Amino acid sequence: MPATEAARLADLYATELLDTEAEESYDALARTAALVAGVPIGLISLIDEDRQWFKARHGIDLAETPREIAFCAHAIATPGQPLIVEDATSDPRFRDNPVVVDDPGIRFYCGVPLVSENGQAYGTLCVVDHEPRRLGAQQIEALKGLAEHAGALINSRARERAVAAHDDAAHVAVLRSVSAVVEGADTFEEVLRGTLAALVTELDFAAGGLWRRTGEMLAVDPLWIDPAAAYASVRHAREGLAYAIDVVAHDVTAPTRHGHDVLPTLVAASLAQAGIDASWAVPVVADGEIVASLELIPQPGEPPSARRLLAASQVAGEAARWFERDVRARELVDAVTHDTIAGVMSRRSIPAYLEHALASIGGVGDSVGGVGVLLIGLNRFADIAQTIGPAATDALLV
Repeated sequence: MPATEAARLADLYATELLDTEAEESYDALARTAALVAGVPIGLISLIDEDRQWFKARHGIDLAETPREIAFCAHAIATPGQPLIVEDATSDPRFRDNPVVVDDPGIRFYCGVPLVSENGQAYGTLCVVDHEPRRLGAQQIEALKGLAEHAGALINSRARERAVAAHDDAAHVAVLRSVSAVVEGADTFEEVLRGTLAALVTELDFAAGGLWRRTGEMLAVDPLWIDPAAAYASVRHAREGLAYAIDVVAHDVTAPTRHGHDVLPTLVAASLAQAGIDASWAVPVVADGEIVASLELIPQPGEPPSARRLLAASQVAGEAARWFERDVRARELVDAVTHDTIAGVMSRRSIPAYLEHALASIGGVGDSVGGVGVLLIGLNRFADIAQTIGPAATDALLV
């Protein structure tokens, strides 16, 4: 058992490679290894707590074996060098092993450890023969090269899984943060600012800006989150209305990458100097219209993953839903408190209006100055309005 077994197993399980389907990239390496060694069997094995499992196998149907009888379990004890057994029947470690005594009758074994970026052995790329054998130096070097390639494939997968896990955690964190913002916000501006702050902080962007619709275009907002001093000049984005027009003109409805050619000149120069080749615009689309755009600038050399952009898009959706609910609420309040024909307050809204008006009148102590209220009943005014028309109705009201 390797001295660093806990760390080795942690690296192995982080790959999430155990019990996955066959993949040609691994199968091809097993076939090539058997061809290089001139033997009938080539394998890529992974050693977990209890077993030896074959990610790729050539020349044998066996899918796994108990760890205690696995040659590869011995090989992973020395990650830096191959284990070569020229004749298992003459080796006291293996001569009584069931896979030597019985099927598949192993005689020759050469296993090269597949090493993680932390120096731990996942398993091996190995070749097996039913006859005793000795490999030449070039064959051993070739097998080392194949094992290095197999290890690189596994390490790449491990990195992808690590990034995915980090992004998943960040995704949950940003959704929680924005949910809290949306729940406690009183204005759309609060929602947008809180959303942008959560995206930059939780998803580890370098900086972020806010564009909001003003008339037919998106105008830059004074807010520009810039947690890193190196990005101070990015604040010149306030001058970049050309980019705002570009966003609306192209009807962006999903996170979109923008290179320096569409960014404001000073922003583009700042990003280029910092080694950043683009920013990402995440639109806030409510009722089919872009009402705002969240500008996100990634860290140098770290373009945002698809998962992070998905999280940003979902968060923008939360902001859009708040905006839509707010519009609906305003429309409902307006419908209840105003007469749609006359365009004035309805009788239902008068008590609340009077209460507000009286509270705003200056007085001494609890005393209030004189107040006069003139009420004009318009019970049948709708009939009159329909008879004389809108223009005459407006003139009559005035």
